[in-house]
Amino acid sequence: MASLADVFKEKERSNWLKAWLAIDIAKSGLEHLADNEAQTFHQHIYSQVTSTLQSQSYTCNSCNTANLLGNQQCPVKVCNKVCQEIIKEHRYKKCSWNNTSATLWQTSHWEIAKCYIQTDGYADKISIQDTDFNGVVSFMLNCKRFDSKFSFPITKGKPTHNNPACLLYKAREVHKAVRHSSIMKVTDVDLQDYFTSLNNLLNDSSYLSQDNVAKNAVVKLAQLEKDTLLLTTTEMMCFLDAVGTTLKQHLKGIAKDVVDASVNDLRVNTALCIETIKDFRSNCKQELAKQADIYKQDIDEHVDSKKQGIDDHTGRHKQGMDEHAERHKQGMDEHADRHKQGMDEHADKHKQGMNEHAGRHKQGMDEHASRHKQCLDEQAEKCIKDIQEQLGNTTFTETTYKQSCKEILGALTKYYRKRFCHVNIFPLDDWAEEKLLDIYMPPTIQLMAKERGYFKKTGEQILKYKNIFLSDTEPNQQIFIQGEAGYGKSTFLAKLVMDWCTITSEQSAETTLPIDDNTTRFSSNTQMGYSNVFDDLTSLKDFTYVFHVTLRESVGQFEIEKMINTQIVDSIYSSDEDRGKAYILLNEIMKRERCLVLLDGLDEWIGTGDHHNLPTLADVHSLCVLMITTRPWKMTEAKVLDSQICKLLQLDGVNNAFEVSIKILGCMKDFKGSQDLDKKQSEFESYVRKCGLLEHLYSPMMLCLIVHSWTKGTELNGSLCEKYSLLLE
Repeated sequence: MASLADVFKEKERSNWLKAWLAIDIAKSGLEHLADNEAQTFHQHIYSQVTSTLQSQSYTCNSCNTANLLGNQQCPVKVCNKVCQEIIKEHRYKKCSWNNTSATLWQTSHWEIAKCYIQTDGYADKISIQDTDFNGVVSFMLNCKRFDSKFSFPITKGKPTHNNPACLLYKAREVHKAVRHSSIMKVTDVDLQDYFTSLNNLLNDSSYLSQDNVAKNAVVKLAQLEKDTLLLTTTEMMCFLDAVGTTLKQHLKGIAKDVVDASVNDLRVNTALCIETIKDFRSNCKQELAKQADIYKQDIDEHVDSKKQGIDDHTGRHKQGMDEHAERHKQGMDEHADRHKQGMDEHADKHKQGMNEHAGRHKQGMDEHASRHKQCLDEQAEKCIKDIQEQLGNTTFTETTYKQSCKEILGALTKYYRKRFCHVNIFPLDDWAEEKLLDIYMPPTIQLMAKERGYFKKTGEQILKYKNIFLSDTEPNQQIFIQGEAGYGKSTFLAKLVMDWCTITSEQSAETTLPIDDNTTRFSSNTQMGYSNVFDDLTSLKDFTYVFHVTLRESVGQFEIEKMINTQIVDSIYSSDEDRGKAYILLNEIMKRERCLVLLDGLDEWIGTGDHHNLPTLADVHSLCVLMITTRPWKMTEAKVLDSQICKLLQLDGVNNAFEVSIKILGCMKDFKGSQDLDKKQSEFESYVRKCGLLEHLYSPMMLCLIVHSWTKGTELNGSLCEKYSLLLE
């Protein structure tokens, strides 16, 4: 068990952490009332609206929030009325439309509840469990349906000064005081006042005093106040992790609204608290690891002692058996050798004569059969081809299929080398490109695993292609790579395609495509110390074909085969006849061969609006493996099922930002070939550390932008808001 007092040594810091936990407990006590009322309100609205319709069976997927606010009429005459009912129940008639999506109103009661949350930032919260204390209380304050649920009036103005006071507003003031504290401390007097306010709310006589969930929260608050509430080490780590995340978000949120001195004070106190929390969590992990080592050592000692006894007994028995067998075998071998020697001499003489005769006869037969078979094959292929052309038959024989596959493979690798060999490195200049392998740096990728209903980072680094495509030696059929904008997802896929082209060209004995440039660049990576990161190109040999699809160019489509035809086949072939043959061949390849399909940018793709939340493969293409890149928010919006995720990976930017920056500087015309490049790199590193820009360099897009602005003489000084303003200008 763990105690809050163990985290901080200062009493007032421990009080502040105790206040956080008290707010979290109070939020759990309000969830049952708030969620039930949201469901009841949802049912009430739709029963009211649909009672006037001729048919009770309706579905609307075309309306969105912006259209409804612009007075666009709903096709089934439902969504506009729902919108009016929502406004009617708002205490101030000012709904927070940025927090909600009208397309989800019909299926999600919490999407309607979020209209009453005063502040923005809740658009991605899909349930009350995802919503923080401030959001739940804001819903109850602004929705008039809660007027009958409390003994006190929910009034306007300064409700905390009324008699009786509005306990919801007092509770929200407690949350603000704790969350916005720049010194992260709470006095004993204030802490006692916070407990009183939260207890009074949860014990309200109208409803909460009879609610079992609220009663349980009151009991926990009492235990917390008396320091008798016990948390397991795992629960403590989860709670501290949540507090740390909230602190980081809070620091980012207020950085634009306060002066630099206040931001610095808040950053120092926040960093101190986060560092202390990290140290405590690290100690917890070490304690758990020590206990596991002790248990493992006891088990190993027991197993070793048992194994030693068995080995001793087996060794003595085996030694006696081996000695007897060896003596018997020796006598048998001597007799067999003498007999075999005589037989071998006779057989060798007879076999030599037979082989000489058979060799002469076989050579003549083989030469005749080869000439005859070649003639027949040529005639058969010509006849089949003539018949197919006359009848319009597009099926493939085994010979024509292999030949066609070889041709399209060569065309595909040639297309990829032309398309992906260069990348843009200057965000402000779309025409500035450099060779991919000249500036490429392996990204930081780690495995994500599901824990308590949510995917979280595991800390396990992914350094090989085989770790992406396999899980415990079992292949993954559908892989997702998520990362923020500009973090290098598309570049990673481009490098994977180029690696596949390299290993495919090395495999082919007849290829004419040069690979010397790639070999040179891989050796340059070796000098930088990254030779072992994604160097297992042989793992890509399992895929006969790789198809790269940019999803923003296939908006409105959901069939992957058609996307490949449109983006790749139509780019390789020009005539309708050639394209038609290639379409048919592609279908055969995806049926027979193991293919890797790369779908880049799910967040930039919009489907057909029906049940297709992801691009789909035909059932007959079951040998194909999908790898999909996206931003994290799209995983939630697309409602991707757990069964559709074989493996989820998080891409967090480049491994070594300064290695990339020197490559970018070397590509600029002012420094290309310059002997002062190392000096310029040293000046840039000093500038980054002086201005506190290191944390922004792990995004390749931001790194290129900062390098480019520095070479133009623009220094990013001041607050975070001022830095972004300079970049935008």
